[in-house]
Amino acid sequence: MAGADHDDMKDPPSGTPDGVTVVSMKSSRARARSKRPTSSDSSNPRAITSSGSHSVHTSGTPLSASQRADVLTDVLLGDERNRAHGFALAIGWIAFSVACALPFLDGHPIAKTWCGGALIAIVLSSIWAYERTRPGMLYNRRAHRLYGTLITTAVVAVEYYCGVFSPVALIVTLGVYFLGQSADHFQSLGLTVYVCASYVVLALLITFHVVPDVGLFDASGATLTSHLFGVVAVTAVLAITVRMARVSRASMREAIERSNDAILASQQREALLLEAQQHLERALHVAVGKPGVHTGKLAGSYRLGIVIGVGAMGEIYEAVRETDGVHAAIKLMQANAAERDDLVKRFLREAEICQRLNNPHIVRVFDSGTMEDGASYMAMELLRGTDLAAHLRKHGAMPLHDVVGLAHDLGVALTHAHEAGVVHRDLKPVNVFLAEDEDNQSRRWKILDFGISKLTDSSGTLTNVGIVGTPGYMSPEQAQGHAVDTRSDVFSMCVVLYRALTGRPAFTGNDTPQIMFEVVYKSPMRPTLALESLPPELDIVFAIGLAKKPEDRWATAQELAEALDGASRGKVRDEWRSRARKILKAQPWGEPVKVSKS
Repeated sequence: MAGADHDDMKDPPSGTPDGVTVVSMKSSRARARSKRPTSSDSSNPRAITSSGSHSVHTSGTPLSASQRADVLTDVLLGDERNRAHGFALAIGWIAFSVACALPFLDGHPIAKTWCGGALIAIVLSSIWAYERTRPGMLYNRRAHRLYGTLITTAVVAVEYYCGVFSPVALIVTLGVYFLGQSADHFQSLGLTVYVCASYVVLALLITFHVVPDVGLFDASGATLTSHLFGVVAVTAVLAITVRMARVSRASMREAIERSNDAILASQQREALLLEAQQHLERALHVAVGKPGVHTGKLAGSYRLGIVIGVGAMGEIYEAVRETDGVHAAIKLMQANAAERDDLVKRFLREAEICQRLNNPHIVRVFDSGTMEDGASYMAMELLRGTDLAAHLRKHGAMPLHDVVGLAHDLGVALTHAHEAGVVHRDLKPVNVFLAEDEDNQSRRWKILDFGISKLTDSSGTLTNVGIVGTPGYMSPEQAQGHAVDTRSDVFSMCVVLYRALTGRPAFTGNDTPQIMFEVVYKSPMRPTLALESLPPELDIVFAIGLAKKPEDRWATAQELAEALDGASRGKVRDEWRSRARKILKAQPWGEPVKVSKS
């Protein structure tokens, strides 16, 4: 019946362990039957995908230099095939259109005949190239070279018939740009030089009257200087076009490399995180499901059974109350923790506070005290289910309607605690539990772990330090060590909802100081930017809930929950809009996270 889920013993990556174990009741047998993710179970995500059929798949394993080169080559060749496919279609249609108009044009008959033959050759070769570069076809360098050579040669006849200073020069520029972007040096250098050289030679021959100017756009009346200026200008444009094509090609190559590096780095970090989680799972399960040192002993009226959870500060045992057979979870302090008076006081304070709270969305505490051997204990209700942190790790971002339900339950729980004079101060996914009823017919969210909570009618503190809580989920005033009230929990609740809705933490960093800096001085990315399908009204709710100043936030957790419910249906008050605009003017949303090349 009762085994503590290892996922419920951990804090999220951006958090700091608080030393208090969280109870999760899953049977040990169910855990043994559950399937662990392995490399063979997960599919390899695409690192780079061209717009055609070529795609490169990567895993978390770093690629060697030769593999990286192969990846890049495959993608670039796929891109080149796609470009050739589109270029062949465009040039084919242009040549076909000119060929259809040719019988109606004037001009030198011999030059016209040669032009017609060249246009037919371009049309036929373009049809052939178009078919050879369809999606799914492999890149064939020899075929590409043949097509490029044919059209660059045929275009000379078209230039001569139409005139070296005719609009044909524009089409030649288009072809030069296409060839200049090729990864094949024969095309990008050889053929582009051939095109430029053939144009210059033909233009100079006409300029110096070695070859008669029979073009449709006759420039024979121009002076020698004008001719030479035109030749130089067109040649310069062609040269610049080649240069731009090469720069564009290099930029695309660099962008692909950076994209692949970023994806690989992300996958490697995910692999390391998964490995760390697996190590932690194995460590936590060493004692779980087995008898512990206190098994068989009495904690008040509860007989202790097997260990169902292990944390930094204690162990959790499955237990049965001898008077009526009620099952419970008993949290015991470890011996090393019991030697510290501050931790003992914190433990007993949690029990005292929880016993004051009676709400279906807060974990119930039945009893607390000291065992015969001096170990402090706390008897709590036995929960079946999983915490929010484990749920998010397994399923990712939650649907909006589920987040609205989560907000409702948290709002009810926190409002009850606040009315009882209790500020939680450590609300985070690992302390929010989705409890299942015995018949599995209904589920409800419960708040756990009031170990560092604060009584509003008391000046006492539960630790010897000024800052308590989990960095990624604490409020700005909490991160600065200032006095906190119920609005601090409202901020933390909003951060939890942001994490559940977007699938990403609101505040992240490489270490605790950086995370706390983000909490105090930065804002997360706009929620609807993370998920474009979300109603834009949600941005208003989160802007108010994540306000840096407590007086700018929602007054209560219940108000936040109700506002989120309305915004999910596109309903917000005009007063909320003006409040959000004022807050965002002083503290705009953060920019999307950018991954730099490592």
